[in-house]
Amino acid sequence: MNLTYIRIFLIFAAYFSVSCKKAGPEFPISDGKIDLSGWDLNRQPIVPLRGEWKLYPYLWLDGQTLPSEEPVSIDTSKQNWNSSISKWVDKEGNAWGTYVLSLKLPQNIDTEDILLRSGVYGVAAKFFINRKQIGESGKITKYEYGGEVISTTDRLFALPADLDTSREVLLYIQVSNFHHARGGMWNPPTLGKKAVLESQNNLALVRESFVVGGLILLALYQLSYYCFRRKNPSSVLFILFCFFMATRLTVTGRNIFSVVSAMEDNEISMRLNYFSFFAGSLTGLYYIRSLNPVAIPIRFIHFSGIIYILPILVSIFGSTYYLSLTLYPMISVTFLPIIVCLYVIYQIWKSKLEGREALVIGLLFFFGSVIHDIMLLFTGSLGGEIMSFGLLVFVLSQSFYLSRRHTSAMNLAETNLRAAQYQLVQSEKMSSLGAIVAGVAHEINSPLTVVNVSANNLQTSLETMMKSLSEISKSLDGKNLALFLKLIEQARLPVKHLSYKEERSIRKEIVSFLEEKGSKDPASLAENLLEMGIDHLPLEYSEYLNDSSYEPVWKWAYEFFGLIRKTEGILSASQRVEKIVLSLKLFTHFDPKAEKKLTDIIEGIETVLTVFSHSFKTGIEIVKDYSVVPEIFCYPDELIQVWTNLIHNSIQAMKETGVIKISIRKEYFESENYISISIEDTGRGIPLSLQEKIFEPFFTTKSAGEGTGLGLHITKQVIDKHNGKILLESVQGRTLFRILLPELTLGSPSFSE
Repeated sequence: MNLTYIRIFLIFAAYFSVSCKKAGPEFPISDGKIDLSGWDLNRQPIVPLRGEWKLYPYLWLDGQTLPSEEPVSIDTSKQNWNSSISKWVDKEGNAWGTYVLSLKLPQNIDTEDILLRSGVYGVAAKFFINRKQIGESGKITKYEYGGEVISTTDRLFALPADLDTSREVLLYIQVSNFHHARGGMWNPPTLGKKAVLESQNNLALVRESFVVGGLILLALYQLSYYCFRRKNPSSVLFILFCFFMATRLTVTGRNIFSVVSAMEDNEISMRLNYFSFFAGSLTGLYYIRSLNPVAIPIRFIHFSGIIYILPILVSIFGSTYYLSLTLYPMISVTFLPIIVCLYVIYQIWKSKLEGREALVIGLLFFFGSVIHDIMLLFTGSLGGEIMSFGLLVFVLSQSFYLSRRHTSAMNLAETNLRAAQYQLVQSEKMSSLGAIVAGVAHEINSPLTVVNVSANNLQTSLETMMKSLSEISKSLDGKNLALFLKLIEQARLPVKHLSYKEERSIRKEIVSFLEEKGSKDPASLAENLLEMGIDHLPLEYSEYLNDSSYEPVWKWAYEFFGLIRKTEGILSASQRVEKIVLSLKLFTHFDPKAEKKLTDIIEGIETVLTVFSHSFKTGIEIVKDYSVVPEIFCYPDELIQVWTNLIHNSIQAMKETGVIKISIRKEYFESENYISISIEDTGRGIPLSLQEKIFEPFFTTKSAGEGTGLGLHITKQVIDKHNGKILLESVQGRTLFRILLPELTLGSPSFSE
C-alpha cells in the first residue's frame, strides 16, 4: 500500500478517536427533578442539565410567586415548546414562560466552587435560584414587539453564596422567544466546577481567537499574493471563504464576539452567523471546484449554489424567525454539496496535482468535522464540536497548496522574465550589430583578401622555385650557403618602420656602398635589401659584392625572403580574422543562467572596440587611458552589452567624426571601492531636460529605425544588478558616462561575506 494512504488513514483514525471521546455518566432528569447528591466534582466536573423539565407557559416564576396553573413536562434534549405546548403558542413559536428544575446537591459541596453556564441561544432568559436572580442572557419580554434582546453567547453565573445545599434547590429560568423558530430553551444550561468552566471558557476564547486570527492572516497572505499576480481565481474564493468562516467563528464563539465588538446580545450576531455560514458554504463550493475545473461541469456547481441564495437573502433582509427556520433544512441540504465536493476531491487525487496530498487531507479533515458537528446537532448532543479545528487544518492545508501554486507560478514567471530579458538584450545587440554589420564584413574581407593574394603569390613563387631547384642546389653550397643563411637571418630581425625620407637616405647610402664595392647592379640590389628589411651591410659582406659567383645567392635570398613574408602575411591576416570572429562571438554571446565570474574589464571593452573598429576608420579617434585594475566578479556577457550601448551611442552622437576617450581606473566613491569606467565623447550632448528620462524604457530621441529606446534602460538594469552606479555629465560638445562597479575580487571582504 502507498505510504501516503497509510499516513492519511492514521491521521483520520487519531482525529476521530479524539473527537468521539465519551463524557462521564450523566445524571438523569425526570419530572423536573435531578439528584446530584452523589456528584463528585473531581471525577465529573460538568453535568449537562438535559432531560424532563417543568415548563409553566406564560408565567414568570422566580420562587416568590406560586404557580397558578399546572406545568407541562418538556424534554429539553429532544423537544422545543413548539411541539410541547402547541395549543398555547402561535405558528411561529412566539411565547414566554418559566422552566423549573429541582436540584438535590451534595450536602458537603462548596457552592462558591460551582457555576451555571447559561447555554441558551436565540432566546432571552433570566435565571433564578431560590428566589434570587443569578444572571440574565439577553432581555426577556412578554410581547412580540416588547424589545426582546436575544442571547447568542454562553454566560457563566455564580450560585448564591448562602445557598443551603441540605435542602432542595429550585432553578427557575424565565424564557421569552419572539425571534427563533425552534422555540424555548432547546439548548439547556450546564452545571459545573468553577475552575473547569472558567478554564473551558478561556481555552475556548484562546482557541477561537487563534483560529479566527489564523483565518484572517491566511486570507491577507493570499490577498497579498493575489494583488501581486491577479491571475488565480482560487485565491479570491479562498480569501472570501476565510473571511466568512472567521466571521462565523467570531459571532458563534462563547466570548470572542463580545470581546471584539463590545456589543450586547442582539440579532446582529445571529444574522452574521447564518449569513457567514451560507455565504461561506457557497464560496467554499466554488473554491473547491476551482481547484480542478475539469472535474465537474460548472452547471452542477451553479445548481448547488442556487440552494444557498435564498437563505443568504433571508439572513440580510428577512425576519429572524424565517432565518432560523432555514437552519435545519439547509444543514440537511448541505450534504448534497458535500457529496459534490467529495467527488471533486476524488478527481483532484486522480489528477496528480502538485501538493495534492495536503490539499486532499485538509479537505477531508474539514468535511469530516462538518459532518461530525451536524450529527451532534441532529442528535441533540451538546459539546465536542470540532469544526473549528477541522477548519483550521483545512485553511492551513489550502494555504500551503495555494502557496505552492503561487511559488510555481512565480518561478515560471521569473523564468519567463529572464527569458524576456535575454531576448531584450539579444534584440538590442542585434540592433547594434545591424548597424555595424557592413563594417564588420569589410573588416573580415580585408584580411581575407590579403590571405587570398598572398596565397596566390606564394603558389606562383613556389612553382618558380620548383622549376629552379637544380640551379638553386648548385648556387647554394660552400660560402654561397653561408652568405644565404646570413642574409635570411638578418632579414628575420624585427622590421624597423622608416619614414619616406629615412628610407630614401638609407637607400642612397646602400647604393653608394654597393658601387664602392663594385656591385654590378647596385640600385636593384639596394631595393631588394630594403624590402628584406636590411638597412645596412656589415663589412664582411664586401667580399661577396664584387664576385659574380655570389649573384645567385642575392637573388635566391630575396626569393626565399618573399616566401617568408607571404606566409607571415597570411598568418597575420588569419589572426586578424580570428580576432574579429572571436570578438563577434563574445559580443553576441549571452547566457541568462550565467553566474558571476572573475573577469578582466579591459578585455570586454577591447572586444567591443574590435567589433566597431570599421566605424573608427571614418574619422573617429579612440583615446585609451587604462590603469592597472584587478579582475572583478561580474556578469561579463551583460557588461559587454553595456559597453556596446555606450560606445554605439557615442558613435551615433558624433555622427562618425570626433573623439571617444575611454578611461579605466580604481576609484573611492561614497566610502566604497569601485572600478571606474568612463566613456566620453565629443558629440552634441544630452539636454538637461532629457537627462532624467534617458534610462526609461523605449525613450529615444533618434529617428525611426535608428534605435529601440532600450539601450540605456538595459544598461541601467545591468549596472543595478551589479550593485553599481551610472553617472552622467553632459553639456554641448561633451558627454561623459561614468560606470562604477564594486571592486569584488577574491580577497575583498564583500565577496567573502
